[in-house]
Amino acid sequence: MLIYLITSLPKLYIGEKPEITKNNLIKRVYEYIPESSLHDFKLLIKLDKDIKDMRSKFADMGGSQHEDKTIRKNSLLRSNLLYIYQNSHSNFLKLWARYSINVEDAIVGLVCKKKQLTKEHALEHCAEKFSLIHKSIARDYDSPDLGLSNRFSWFSKIQKVIDVEDFKKIEKTIDLVKLHIIDSIKPYDIFHMDILLAYYLELSILERQSSFDSDLGKKMLQKLLNSITVRGF
Repeated sequence: MLIYLITSLPKLYIGEKPEITKNNLIKRVYEYIPESSLHDFKLLIKLDKDIKDMRSKFADMGGSQHEDKTIRKNSLLRSNLLYIYQNSHSNFLKLWARYSINVEDAIVGLVCKKKQLTKEHALEHCAEKFSLIHKSIARDYDSPDLGLSNRFSWFSKIQKVIDVEDFKKIEKTIDLVKLHIIDSIKPYDIFHMDILLAYYLELSILERQSSFDSDLGKKMLQKLLNSITVRGF
């Protein structure tokens, strides 16, 4: 049934609206795959729900003064990625979670430098136990590229747009980086359950891009950037 499901899914293309929605995909997955085999798939559904809730909260918040110390020190997104890493049965999904945490921590490091915050403040926002970025920030925070350009091929792309006030371009760049990561680590065996997980991740990004509201995106991303601050300490 997994083979039939995967071969029946429409192809996904960057810049084009997906021919299937996540809700329809979820429905089809539950129709064809036994629930006992959906542990990791359910982790991604939970992640999507929590991200949606997080975005709604940021959209409704009146400013960074309402963000408490706990939220600033450990974003809900990072918490969920760590949860997936610790609880997933899939090596692909574990690797994706670690790579995603690296991307998030690289953004934190760049934003902290942009705001002229100290290395100590940058490190407080990183996921020390799981992130490769943490050691680089600790060692090379004074370097313009945090010592990361030669370690991650995607870093320079994010560094170039982080100072731009085009928030849609920033989010699009981050999404493209994540799509490239997914494509580079998913298995070659197209009839593997991990392919379905990768498809869901790709669909989540492309579906959000196709319905992107630039004004709302700007507000949410600005609040995320503003949340990296020393106020309240």
